[in-house]
Amino acid sequence: METKKIFAFIETVRIGSINKAAVELGYTQSGLTYILNTLEDDLGIKLLSRGHSGITLTPEGQELYPLLERLVDCEIAVNERLALLKSHYNGVIRIAAYSSLMVSWLPEVLRSFHKLHPDVKFEIRTSVLNMKKWLDEDAIDIALCEKHVVEGYNWQYIFDDEMWVAAHESLPICSESCVTLEMLRPYPIIFPNINPKNVVSLKLEELGIRYERQTDLYTEDGSITLSMVQQNRAVSFVTRMYSLECPENVRFIPLEPPIKRGIGVAVGHTLGANKLVRSFIATMKRTQPRYK
Repeated sequence: METKKIFAFIETVRIGSINKAAVELGYTQSGLTYILNTLEDDLGIKLLSRGHSGITLTPEGQELYPLLERLVDCEIAVNERLALLKSHYNGVIRIAAYSSLMVSWLPEVLRSFHKLHPDVKFEIRTSVLNMKKWLDEDAIDIALCEKHVVEGYNWQYIFDDEMWVAAHESLPICSESCVTLEMLRPYPIIFPNINPKNVVSLKLEELGIRYERQTDLYTEDGSITLSMVQQNRAVSFVTRMYSLECPENVRFIPLEPPIKRGIGVAVGHTLGANKLVRSFIATMKRTQPRYK
């Protein structure tokens, strides 16, 4: 039983589609199907049920999945430890990330990664405007951001981050289960305008919507935005990540239609850290965000 086959199986289950998994893993659809079939032959049981809506784990597959996932993690840990021993690398990964990713998701990724590599240390910076510059200068190993922020670098998608409305509880709009951008016109808007290409700004421009009672807040910290909403009885836009630290008198309301931004990772021109960074990226892909 080859762990290469098991890794392909784990990633296919994570992605939920053989066709999409084949593209991400660099196989043809038939090639990946063959790998999955031979893994089932090796084990002597059926792991996956295939249908028009995608794939699902069989009962046997559900029971074996966490064990096979641990087997792959162990092999990764062994290989990365060997790489560290051979390269004498100092075990530091330098990261630049959106501050919103530090609320809950990235700490959870670090905890998972430290189970495999307890000696690895991290240097973390939070910035949007400096990410590409830091990559250019080899000041960081990876940047966690939207694709347009690091244009020209190889960027790998990780997950969709949804934007929500944060509104002071005194405002009538808080009675709504969801809101449109148009519905916010009557309210004072505090707009975090640090990034002119942010997904909300682009959507407003596309729809031709302009808020008359608007205050631009130049910050990268959603906690500051929430504090401004709290103190000014206003409305703003923040990532759903901040729902875990939402002030008592502020309400989070989903947008309809949803506005999402793709979060991914761009890798800099690292040398000895390459294998370690690849292992960290794999951990990020396995660790999905949790919300309140």
